[in-house]
Amino acid sequence: PNAIPVGRLITATATDADFNTSEFSPCQTVVIDTNYVVVGFSATAPYSIYWPTSAVAFSLERATNLSSPIFWETISNNIVTNNGNRVFYISNTPASPQQYFRLRQP
Repeated sequence: PNAIPVGRLITATATDADFNTSEFSPCQTVVIDTNYVVVGFSATAPYSIYWPTSAVAFSLERATNLSSPIFWETISNNIVTNNGNRVFYISNTPASPQQYFRLRQP
């Protein structure tokens, strides 16, 4: 709910239902950018990532680690439209590798 000043460095972690946290993400510098899309995440199974259908120029990408070099895979299958949103359901099983997602404007 609080604005982060431009120029400040931020990082993030993910926390699972047992309160285990991931490693820290790489630091990013806060910039002013009006070219963005609000992305939602469902924290209950089945997990999903969703964004408005009006964001037609954006593509969803996935990586299995954030160590350099990062290999981002474009996800083009299994994205559905539901209630004005594009939705991707995340299959997450104990055997699944850790996954990172980003919505990118090519």
